Amino acid sequence: DFTLEETGTRDRNDPQKSGSTPGIDRSKMSGGIAQWSMGMSFRPVRWLMFGGSYIKIASRSKMEETLITLKTGASAITQNTEQLNRYLADTFQAGLAVAFSPALAFGVNFQPQSKMAINTQSTSVQEGTVKSIARQQSQFILPARWGAGILYGIKGSDKNLVTVDVSLTQWEQSRNTVQLINDATAHVHTDPGYGSVLEFHVGYEYIYKDKFPIRLGFYHLPDYVRSPSSATTFFTVGTGYKWKRFSVDVAGEYGNRTTSQTRLFYTDQRDSVTDSRFRSLVTVTYLWK
Repeated sequence: DFTLEETGTRDRNDPQKSGSTPGIDRSKMSGGIAQWSMGMSFRPVRWLMFGGSYIKIASRSKMEETLITLKTGASAITQNTEQLNRYLADTFQAGLAVAFSPALAFGVNFQPQSKMAINTQSTSVQEGTVKSIARQQSQFILPARWGAGILYGIKGSDKNLVTVDVSLTQWEQSRNTVQLINDATAHVHTDPGYGSVLEFHVGYEYIYKDKFPIRLGFYHLPDYVRSPSSATTFFTVGTGYKWKRFSVDVAGEYGNRTTSQTRLFYTDQRDSVTDSRFRSLVTVTYLWK
């Protein structure tokens, strides 16, 4: 789940809007992202393993925006806009790992470009009267992602492990195409102007009595918006349980940042943005043999 809140003021001399009047803009976006994956791996020899997974992504978001226009000698005019978005995408991921010993391994992975379908409905209400309802269908190109990592066992132990990995996400490949506007065919292509992101991940795992793993970690996530940009540091924690051929793992992560960004559609105004994220993950594994 995520929540994004933004507050700002409008200047009477805003060059982007002719005849602009002073006022206050407030917006809040909330929603959630669900990701399902099903994977399989093979180990033809003891030191080599490769595999892949199918990934399905479904997301929803709700944008609530309030525009209050202040007029000298008159009552303020309030306009509320609600925008509902639904996202759906399918992709896959492939990887290869080489184990030099139980306490030393190296791996690489790759996720190709994929397409995300976006359905949007916006409703605008001014002083209690519905002014407009708009629907739109779009397609967004999700970027390719490359990664590599290494696992090292402290003092040669496979129960006291440190992992370090990096990944490159090529956000500059992203494109958005509007296909339908209010059921009318449209082909509007836009480049969001994103930049590539290089992430760093560090983790630690200690396995207690061969059954209970204790995991801690953090990773550094730069912003894919080129300017202005800000990075977020996430902290993670996890554990699990192993029983015969089954294992269950749970994990959670949290990150928070406050930054300043140029307001959308405005070139001379900046807003303070608070971004908090929490994500949980549950994995069930069965070892065939």
